[in-house]
Amino acid sequence: LFTSINGIFKDINFRNDSTIATVSISTKDKSGFEIKKLEARLKFTPQEMEFSNLDMVTNKSHLSNYYTMRYSDFDDDMSSFLHNVTLEGNFVNTEINSDDLAFFAPALKTWNRSFTISGNARGTVDNFSAKKMIIHSGNTTVDGDIALRGLPDFKNTFIDFTANNLQTNYADLITIVPSLRNVRQPQISKLGNIRYKGNFTGFANDFVAFGTINTNLGAVTSDINMKLLDGRAPVYAGKISTAAFNIGLFLNNK
Repeated sequence: LFTSINGIFKDINFRNDSTIATVSISTKDKSGFEIKKLEARLKFTPQEMEFSNLDMVTNKSHLSNYYTMRYSDFDDDMSSFLHNVTLEGNFVNTEINSDDLAFFAPALKTWNRSFTISGNARGTVDNFSAKKMIIHSGNTTVDGDIALRGLPDFKNTFIDFTANNLQTNYADLITIVPSLRNVRQPQISKLGNIRYKGNFTGFANDFVAFGTINTNLGAVTSDINMKLLDGRAPVYAGKISTAAFNIGLFLNNK
């Protein structure tokens, strides 16, 4: 499935069943995904492929500085990559474009976003967690810990997110959760700049938010479940409290 495979291998060592080398590789996949440059200190064993001092450039992304893939059997597990291969990464000033992610998760092809990421992640593609992650994209900043179960099907992916600080706005939100465009009541667009600290648990269209939200309309403390139903009005259940929030503007009710 790969063509135009080019590589330079230096300082090669064979230790028992392991091969260690400094590598520089480029290749193209038939899907259009391209590894323009992959430079690293490679350790290849029957159970692991480790890239330290990683510098990797793809179509629109740039990753560094550590990544490893662990497996029980290379041939069997690689053929079921999403479920059987355990990934671990330490990302430093890494830039990932949603167009590249869409090769693996087609639901992201409409996002048209670039993300700058720092932090640690571990797990399989369909069940992974990330600690001390700091993510920037457009007007959105995320600082916290997150676990995702169900990728690459984002709509049915369960999210467990602890936000030390999340800042965003309506324009960014509707890019990531397009169903918010259909919400006319309340007027989410009136919230302006949004800052959230707390926990988010559930799915993109059915979740519980427990924490404090600061917006242009005021601040709200919430413990609320929100369901975004296709073609129907959203449904809310839970508790909210506020000392000063412009609910009239939020509900378009003078």
